[in-house]
Amino acid sequence: MCDYSLHHVASRPAKVGDKLVTTQFNHSITRGFAAVGEPNVAVCLLPGTEVAFEKEIEFERGFGLFSSWTRQKRIGDKVARFRQLNADKP
Repeated sequence: MCDYSLHHVASRPAKVGDKLVTTQFNHSITRGFAAVGEPNVAVCLLPGTEVAFEKEIEFERGFGLFSSWTRQKRIGDKVARFRQLNADKP
């Protein structure tokens, strides 16, 4: 999913079969998905898109000044489904 935090980053919709990596985009505080070979282009996922990962999914907690509070967590799955929440609240 691409949101307001990526307005200064080139982006494109995801395609079936894309090999994606997570990345920190230049000129943005946001991390997201990029296709292998296109590190500066954000790949946008539509709500309902399912992504299969090679390893168990991990995520980090913490933000900005509090990044020292970061803890990695595993959720025990290798597939994620992206959803859109609160679409009526921009």
